Amino acid sequence: MNTMNTLKNIKDIFLNGSIRLMFFTLFVLLVFACSEPNDTEPSVNFLKIYDDSRFNASYIPIDIIQTNDKGFLILSGTRLESSDFVGVYIVKVDKEGNFVNDIIFPETVVHPVADWLQLNDTYYFFAMNATSLGVQLYGVSEGGNLLDPIDINFTYPLHASVVDNNFILLSFDNNDKSTILSIVSPNGDIHSSRGFTIGPGDDIEEPIIDH
Repeated sequence: MNTMNTLKNIKDIFLNGSIRLMFFTLFVLLVFACSEPNDTEPSVNFLKIYDDSRFNASYIPIDIIQTNDKGFLILSGTRLESSDFVGVYIVKVDKEGNFVNDIIFPETVVHPVADWLQLNDTYYFFAMNATSLGVQLYGVSEGGNLLDPIDINFTYPLHASVVDNNFILLSFDNNDKSTILSIVSPNGDIHSSRGFTIGPGDDIEEPIIDH
């Protein structure tokens, strides 16, 4: 078992929704930490439970990534009473799963898009402004510190990936009823973009929200 396979297994567990915050809002993280080659045990594992004092909190696991310091960053959505979208919540744990810190985003930041996007020692994800529906790019250090957000001139982020030290962003323009594919730099510069029509029909906003 190697670290990449381990992280894939963890991600599958999170994406399949097998871990849920239930009853006293315990956020349960199951992490399998593999030792380096030539270590005595190739499959050391641990279970960590994180208590949340906010009784009404509810989380949706989205993605987890191992950081350069061997710890982990956990990206989750939060149920919001004020929006049909989910909010954003991030937890930083060390290599043994011990809680380091968390980031509770305001309810104006919603719709975190999987997956974590790593460039060097910074970990990025796209989210959306709940009022303007504008795309925002967020960076988090490996220590779990939030960087200043960057506004991107698109709406409804749907998916993103990394290529050649930039991001490929898929978004949706509700005015033109088109999907937009863009290359965005970590500084928020748009290098290129192209729109694609969704075809006949205009009742698309609800499926986009549910995406």
